[in-house]
Amino acid sequence: MPKKSTIYKMPSRQRTVVRGGFTLVELVIASLIAAMLLGTIGSSLGALANAKTVVRLRATAYSRADAALENMRRDVISVLRRDDLFYTQLLLINDFERTPVGEMDRDELLLFNMRLRELRQSDYSGEGAEYETQYRIEEDDEGSVLWQRRDPVPDTNPYGGGVLTPLVAGVIGVNLEAYDGEDWIEYWDSDEDGIPHAIRITVTATGEDEISERQDSPIATLRTIIPIDRVIPPADLFEPDEEVTEEDELLEDMQDQIDQAAREQGENPDGASGEAGGSGGPSLDGGGPDGSGGPDG
Repeated sequence: MPKKSTIYKMPSRQRTVVRGGFTLVELVIASLIAAMLLGTIGSSLGALANAKTVVRLRATAYSRADAALENMRRDVISVLRRDDLFYTQLLLINDFERTPVGEMDRDELLLFNMRLRELRQSDYSGEGAEYETQYRIEEDDEGSVLWQRRDPVPDTNPYGGGVLTPLVAGVIGVNLEAYDGEDWIEYWDSDEDGIPHAIRITVTATGEDEISERQDSPIATLRTIIPIDRVIPPADLFEPDEEVTEEDELLEDMQDQIDQAAREQGENPDGASGEAGGSGGPSLDGGGPDGSGGPDG
């Protein structure tokens, strides 16, 4: 009798699934790396914003300095030139002031100049082509400002009158120098020294509304040299006609008659023109218009 085969079943292995996780050390390292990345990104964004602000303030400072320099250059180059220094004025006053960014020049400029644009917009304001112009820096509630005073009538009091205008904000320093042909001089008065050969202007401006105490505050400094034409312009060839009155016309007619009689008397010393006694005009020896001549006629 055949033997029955016996099948033994092997016991099946149980699959165990091991769930992995982060250890405490790994979490700490990951946190540190994330913090470093966030800090780097934040500092980069802050530096970018700061750089953008500095560039904007620097551009503002440059535009302010350029505007102040251009206004002063336009007036200096058109300064009046006369053979009589009474009608010419160019005065440089040297001054300075202590500011949060250091000691800054605060020079003043006063001059008589030509200007074709009228000061007051009106049909008739009595303005001519000659103006009295002054520049100086003053402090107000909004900071340092370059002020301009312009008077349409140059007079014997050049330190007052006219229209005062805040020209450019943020100007913290102005340095003025006059060239006499050899050296640059900080003080100049045309009443004593005449017209200089050139004027050197240095303008310092900030891009902020107020002078900042920060060391990285953007400041722009511009300089220009303005040559001055020292040749006196020629005088007018045509003088205005004076008003002629009736009395002047009568005196002129009488003078013409006297001159005519003198010429006739020179041609005829006897004072007579033929036997008829002549018909000349009045003579210098008392002859009348009837041609009677002198005492003999």
